[in-house]
Amino acid sequence: MSRSLSIAAVAAASAVFVFVACSSGASGQAVVTIGLNPSAIDNLGQASVVTVEGTTEAGAAGSGTVKITSAAGSLKDGTMVTLDSKGQGTAMFTCAVATDPKCVGSVKISVEWTRAGASSIANTRSIQV
Repeated sequence: MSRSLSIAAVAAASAVFVFVACSSGASGQAVVTIGLNPSAIDNLGQASVVTVEGTTEAGAAGSGTVKITSAAGSLKDGTMVTLDSKGQGTAMFTCAVATDPKCVGSVKISVEWTRAGASSIANTRSIQV
């Protein structure tokens, strides 16, 4: 009986190894990340720098344009940024409750990276105002 268990354990371990070995050769996924500096602002008009970075499936710097929008504040109509040679782009975000009553609590920042000849990539992050 213990020999049967040993054979079954070896077979299971081999199957896991084959799966991991086959999966590790697959290409990565393209991603777009969002950085906020600072990550929390007051709702009186303080600014935060929104940094986006696109990375291709191969891990290289992305290219193309990124649309940045916010649920409230200065980016609610959206702005387009072009990624530089490092795959990065920036925009300024402000949120003043005096001009936009939705500038309270957590505000969602959304980005959509448009890539030439490929599907677009999206991501979201919230900033505390």
